[in-house]
Amino acid sequence: MRIVVLDNQPIVRGGLRALLGAQAGFEVVGEGTAATDALPLFHAVRPDVVLMDLQLRNGSGVDAIRALRDADVDSRVVVLTNCSDEAHVWAAIAAGAQGYVLKDAEPARIVDALRAVHEGRRYLDPEASLRLVEHVHGSVLTSREQQVLELLAAGARNKTIALRLGISEDTVKGHMKNILGKLGAQGRTEAVSKAIQRGLVQAMG
Repeated sequence: MRIVVLDNQPIVRGGLRALLGAQAGFEVVGEGTAATDALPLFHAVRPDVVLMDLQLRNGSGVDAIRALRDADVDSRVVVLTNCSDEAHVWAAIAAGAQGYVLKDAEPARIVDALRAVHEGRRYLDPEASLRLVEHVHGSVLTSREQQVLELLAAGARNKTIALRLGISEDTVKGHMKNILGKLGAQGRTEAVSKAIQRGLVQAMG
């Protein structure tokens, strides 16, 4: 298995080189420290799996994952990070990462994740899985909230939404409050942005 490692901390890269070098059939064929290193390294060495942090120089790991997936839909990425909150987990998986492991995990878990993703399977650290489950159960929209959200994404204001759905503006405001809470958004624009990222609504052309 040919692996590229992206992490901005030399001690982490060194530890990963030692860990992976001790595994039969594993080879680290490239290293980088920045999000902008991902694509050039991928094209230069054509790794089987990219093992990367989300906190990189010159951009985010999520951006790097998207760039890799845009360049080659078959590219395989395992995230190795300290970020365990649902926003980071969700963003990485939505961008195309097939594996997600926390840096405080047992070394064997990192190896297992790489093997799983190399074989075409997904691998989520138990803590990351818990965050996703909490996210899903805590943010499921009702059918009415989904309708309000879709009209909101289409640019409708509260009065228009109320008329379209045959409900009062106060009821629309109540639904909006619930939507913002479930999406963890501070306002309408952020709610639409997060809804698009999570595939709840389609981006308007």
